[in-house]
Amino acid sequence: MLGRDIIDETVFLGEIAGQVDLRIEPHPMIPEDFTEKYNPLADEVKSNGTPLNLPR
Repeated sequence: MLGRDIIDETVFLGEIAGQVDLRIEPHPMIPEDFTEKYNPLADEVKSNGTPLNLPR
């Protein structure tokens, strides 16, 4: 679950991304990030992101 410690989450996601492609730069986000009025990254994800079906 994301949203508890952004540093630990960035490191965790970076380790996963590094196994796939070192060019991936993780940016942990929580649902509230997508409702903020001035969040350009969230706007970009909403406009151009690719939905992922991940197991829970």
